[in-house]
Amino acid sequence: MPAPSPAQGQVVRKLLDQPVGPFTLETQNLPPEYLARVADRIIRADFQRNRRLVVRDQAPAASPSSAPAASAQTPAPAVKRRGSWIPFIAGGLLLALVGVVMARRSGGRYR
Repeated sequence: MPAPSPAQGQVVRKLLDQPVGPFTLETQNLPPEYLARVADRIIRADFQRNRRLVVRDQAPAASPSSAPAASAQTPAPAVKRRGSWIPFIAGGLLLALVGVVMARRSGGRYR
């Protein structure tokens, strides 16, 4: 296992100081390998969210004999939205919960 970076050590210390009910996470005696993995994922997520610069690929340079610049433009690539399925799952769970509540209130008339 590589030596932890200063940033990873700082994240691990902050994780251990997090309250879990009346205790802190440090009292849970989690393995150092697990804490290092969690810290690494936190650092990567922070980088992806705050510091990663995404730039669209440039079209290849047009030669003088090529078509006008307006036809050289390519449409921007479609952006894949992550997590767009979450509302559907939440809605399904809500419908199932409403169904269970209605069935219990009716005394089983719908069985």
